[in-house]
Formats: sequence, structure tokens, C-alpha cells
Amino acid sequence: LHLSIRRQRQMCIRDRVRTTHEHIQRYVQLFQTMPEVLDAVRVTGEDCFVVRCAFGQPADLERVVDALAAFGSVSTALVLSHPVSKMVPLA
Repeated sequence: LHLSIRRQRQMCIRDRVRTTHEHIQRYVQLFQTMPEVLDAVRVTGEDCFVVRCAFGQPADLERVVDALAAFGSVSTALVLSHPVSKMVPLA
């Protein structure tokens, strides 16, 4: 039996989302409904969230950015590589 598996290329981005406090829960709900959103963290500073997303085509990126811009501004960075990944040891 020979199985041919075609692997789709996937690009990863990090979006920084800036909004007002009144839209925080709306964003959390939006993140939970979007299959492209891999994780989202709430942060301090000028931005409210850093969101990691994956997509297969530029049109998908456009749709993701448009959805994330519904309640605030979005700044997108395409991830070129992930040279360091560490797990925090439990004490």
C-alpha cells in the first residue's frame, strides 16, 4: 500500500492588536472562533494582544487581518524562522 501525502505549505504570522478595554472580550471570542489563530496572549503596553496565526495563502492572510481589525488596529509581522524555542522547567 502506497500513500501519497501532500503537505500544504503554511506561513505563520504574529499580529499585534491594539484596541480599547471595551473590546477585549469581543477579541477573545473572535480568536476562539478563528481556526487560523494558534494562540493569543494579552499583553501590557500599547498593544493589547499578540496573536500567532497560520495560513496557507495570501488571501487567507488578508481575511485574517481584516477580521482582526474589526475593533482596533493591527500590525502584522511574517515569521521568517523560529531559531529558539524553550520550555520553562517546572520547579
